[in-house]
Amino acid sequence: KKAEELHWNTKPKEGKYQEVILRSCWLCMHVWVIDRRMRTLPSPMGVWGTVSLSMYERVWDMIRMWIMNCNVPAMAVNQELGHIQEIVFALLRSLDRVHDSYMLLGQTAVDQYPGRLKHVLWTQAYLGKRPLDDPAVYRLTTYMARLFSFMMQLPPHDFYTGQFRWPELPEEALE
Repeated sequence: KKAEELHWNTKPKEGKYQEVILRSCWLCMHVWVIDRRMRTLPSPMGVWGTVSLSMYERVWDMIRMWIMNCNVPAMAVNQELGHIQEIVFALLRSLDRVHDSYMLLGQTAVDQYPGRLKHVLWTQAYLGKRPLDDPAVYRLTTYMARLFSFMMQLPPHDFYTGQFRWPELPEEALE
């Protein structure tokens, strides 16, 4: 009980810790796009599941290190990692829903796609802490739509060999 009280009283409520949450969402959105693309291609020797698991394990290790660098008490690092994982999983689950409905409905969902994607990014990545009409939310929405389209259209050889460059995002999109 004492450790929980210390944790909640000393966890940073703003600054570097909040940047870690946004950076974690940013990183995981990219891993998610790679994972989505992997699952559309034949799996060489059935390794996609192992590759996906390995990617996410590395991501959690990286996020754990980011948390440790944010003055979160050592006894609370795993708890905070769990908190960030909940945020990230909610984001990725919501992205799955938006993209699955888009892929399933095709042209019917085209008109709804940008608005649904924007709402997901606003509520899940920015946690609703910015106005919905904030230019950063718009830029992130545009970037994610372009990123998903880019990755899905990437020739398999280029994907397998990693011979591609991520689309660019203006610096101010994640301010």
